[in-house]
Amino acid sequence: MGLRQIATATIFYLPFILTLFFAFISLLVGIATIFSGTILLLLFAAYGVYGVTRDLGILEKVIRYIKKTSSFLSQDVIHHMQETFVLKSVEKLPSEPALFICHPHGLFGHSWILHFCYGISPWPKDKPKPLLAIHSILFKLPFLRDILEQCRCIEATEETIQAWLQKGYSIALLTGGIEEMKYNGSERVKLVLEKRKGYARIAKLCKVPIVPMFTVGENELFPNESFWIWKSINHLIHKWTGISLPLPSWKSMVSWTKILQGPLNPPVQTFVLNPVSTQDKPETEIRKECVQTMKTFLQEQNLNAQIIA
Repeated sequence: MGLRQIATATIFYLPFILTLFFAFISLLVGIATIFSGTILLLLFAAYGVYGVTRDLGILEKVIRYIKKTSSFLSQDVIHHMQETFVLKSVEKLPSEPALFICHPHGLFGHSWILHFCYGISPWPKDKPKPLLAIHSILFKLPFLRDILEQCRCIEATEETIQAWLQKGYSIALLTGGIEEMKYNGSERVKLVLEKRKGYARIAKLCKVPIVPMFTVGENELFPNESFWIWKSINHLIHKWTGISLPLPSWKSMVSWTKILQGPLNPPVQTFVLNPVSTQDKPETEIRKECVQTMKTFLQEQNLNAQIIA
């Protein structure tokens, strides 16, 4: 593998590397500050510098410059990405703002990030591309928050999603959340949808349709690490904090490396399902229609997936 390909892989995988890196560093700093007032002072000073550069717009300019990944990606690699991550049924995309509910969550949600944030797939110009709502905890980490903001991401809180929808933007939400992510690996895909209620309430309040989406093949190519020690540790982390740490398996890292050499086979296909109207319907009916739309799609495609909650 050449230096250009290594640089491409590193830059393209940067958001995921930073997620794990800052989570680990935050944990170490938190432990260290308990025993060291000096480290605490240095931490405050570093955060102060971060705040000043952010307020002055310096950090934003730097990130925008780094964000120009196309200068690092060869046309061959871009083609490999486009052939691997395919957006299907684009004719079903609504012309007005909408709330997209996306399944399954998967390891990092590669498909959702690539389609909504990196712009790998061609998106119809007359269809509003959604902002991607992700877990709020990632916006608490300095620098990572700024990168996410430049990558068209917002906090996945009810207030934030409502505010952006009311501004006329479309929003994409990984409805199953962390709970769905921890279920999924290389085995049967499990979806968390039936017990979710907030998305229907938000869409009805903002008077926008709901567009279900489903990705086929991502979990097989990018499975979570399933080693029993890590699963036990992650279970405790989720129990204590309510979050899960995504740890890529060796297979997922190999898959990401192979994509630099050529398109992955079979491709990861993301389907746009039939939009669900929220006009003049109670929330319970909206949710039932969304669940039925997803179940019908899974049955028609004969997919190895089920809605478990």
